[in-house]
Amino acid sequence: MKKRLLFTAVAGIFLAGNAYATDASQSAQVPESTLKANFRRVSLQYTKNSVSNYKEYSNSPESDLNNDDHTTLKGEFDFILEYNRENMRWNNSIYAIYGEEKTKYHDAPGREPHHPNPEKTETDDKILFTSDYTHKLHKYMTYVFGPMAQIEYQTEFRANRTGGEKADKTKTWRGKIGYKVFEDTTENKEFTIKDLYIAAVGEYDMTHSHSTKKSAGEIGWRFEGTPRENVSFSIDGYYRRYLSYSAYSGTDLRYDFFTKASLDSKITDVLSFGPYVSYRRAHDRTAVQHGSNTTIGVALTYKDIFDL
Repeated sequence: MKKRLLFTAVAGIFLAGNAYATDASQSAQVPESTLKANFRRVSLQYTKNSVSNYKEYSNSPESDLNNDDHTTLKGEFDFILEYNRENMRWNNSIYAIYGEEKTKYHDAPGREPHHPNPEKTETDDKILFTSDYTHKLHKYMTYVFGPMAQIEYQTEFRANRTGGEKADKTKTWRGKIGYKVFEDTTENKEFTIKDLYIAAVGEYDMTHSHSTKKSAGEIGWRFEGTPRENVSFSIDGYYRRYLSYSAYSGTDLRYDFFTKASLDSKITDVLSFGPYVSYRRAHDRTAVQHGSNTTIGVALTYKDIFDL
């Protein structure tokens, strides 16, 4: 019943949006088409993580939920190819993050272990390819409204292994259809809505030996701003609630919530340094309690955007 209501609501949004199509051709005007390469974040991060109920997620493919508290270095890469025309926006992006700890065991202080190879434990591991199309139907001031369609493929660098248990490697296709609002401007402002959307989600999960089809509802957001010269911030995240599954797997999530806030102070035109905090909370179908990961860290970041 929830699934039917969700898809009915999304269909209604599309029909309502079509009523604005005529007005959009007059109001949602961009001077010309543009193609930009946006290195949104290429960073080296030093972090302190606090993880709750990690033992219940020891066999989960979610690396950031099945590790205990730790301090580590990790790298993050966030790149978008942005194509804009007067009636559409098409973004294609690559996002990757990876971090790991190496624990070397000793039989006694000052003595080498019998097995000299250190144990590697992943703290973060995610690769996400996304193609995101938004049709600009209506414009109010600098804000653009319209339907969106998005396809994603999520995987990871290697299968997660924690506490001797090896999880399957994440391999998931994800499609989204919904409605989005964003601010169509290149000006530096104190506050900008870069993306705010609601969508129906379909997943085809090939992580395990048996594939699973899932449906979900999702809201997502990204806000950016420049409160003063040479200082910028960003807040992004999503909440995804799963509604149906074609098969049972204990590590499938019931819901998934993530948000991250970053503050960057410019060192040069393309380099910045600053703190950030992120929080993830999820609950799989087997665990009694939810798992969560709170991360506090600092990052040295490269950012640049240029025309192609």
